[in-house]
Amino acid sequence: MNILIIDDDEEILSFMQDVLAGEGHRVALCSDGASGLGVLSSRRFDMVISDLRMPRMHGEYVIEIIRAKYPVLPIVVLSGYVTDEKALIKQGVDRVLTKPVDVEELFAVVKDMAPPPVFKPFTNRRQRKKTLIDKKRKN
Repeated sequence: MNILIIDDDEEILSFMQDVLAGEGHRVALCSDGASGLGVLSSRRFDMVISDLRMPRMHGEYVIEIIRAKYPVLPIVVLSGYVTDEKALIKQGVDRVLTKPVDVEELFAVVKDMAPPPVFKPFTNRRQRKKTLIDKKRKN
């Protein structure tokens, strides 16, 4: 999965990079909302994980812009200052995690937010026939 992480805390960015890349995800890191929006507009991501309290641009404003431009892109808030989770959900946030983040909970959320696998049609008759023969042998 391609995951964009927006957080002004360098330790959190480093931790998230290590943990998520260790699970095979491709991670892009941004230390503020403005740079996060810039990176998001230049590449395709499967998920955004954003802090709320950041300098220059508050996370709620970042979320509002992301939701307007990318209505189906999963957004996860990761913050130590969540006061109204229901309001965030109404704003378009899919999940809320609190700092310090529990790694197992993070993995579960990322797995749950993952896009469905893409169906790849058979490229030729031989490949289709081989697959059907393999299925019959298993039964």
